[in-house]
Amino acid sequence: MQAADVLRRMREGGVTPDAISYAAIVQAHVNGGSVDGARAALDEAVESGTRLDAAVFNALLGGYASELRWSDASELVRAMAARGVPPDGVQAFSMVLSAYAHGGRIDEAIALLRRMQTEGLAPNGYTFSAMMEACVNGGQPETARAVFDQMEEQGIAPDAASYTLLVRAHTSPQTARADHLAEFDIRAAREVLVRMIASGVPPNVATYNALLA
Repeated sequence: MQAADVLRRMREGGVTPDAISYAAIVQAHVNGGSVDGARAALDEAVESGTRLDAAVFNALLGGYASELRWSDASELVRAMAARGVPPDGVQAFSMVLSAYAHGGRIDEAIALLRRMQTEGLAPNGYTFSAMMEACVNGGQPETARAVFDQMEEQGIAPDAASYTLLVRAHTSPQTARADHLAEFDIRAAREVLVRMIASGVPPNVATYNALLA
């Protein structure tokens, strides 16, 4: 049965959907590949005055992340903040960080990571990669390198995404301007590639493209 049909039957039966109902409906739309349908369901929940929790928003965030719709994800994050709904769990925090990363919103990303750690949530590899991307896109490659070091210090093994971001942190225009020697940065980036291969993580096309930047 389609999510819309379930919602219609609930209303026909005089049952008022609550936050749990809408979370399930939004997730059903996302699972069915209809992220826009999920957003419509969320908007309907908001208009109905239903008190929503993070689960409803997290379901739609996951849908936007799966389709790389980062501008929509960023807008949803703002809507969550406006309604006083914080991210819930490491995965949700990481998805929000990814939205900030693609928008280059470095200050908000740093504040969110600190808040996450304050709440006792341990960042995972995805979280650190999102934070690195926010730093690179936000023009702070040296911070991205520090985040990579912090990830390793916490015992999290880098993957292809984090290694690629470390290469980008060495080859970004901001790094070249800061160090006044682009050739040095290219050499450092190549050393990252050697280290990546030695650790058993095969480079992908994004890694090599970062070297060509």
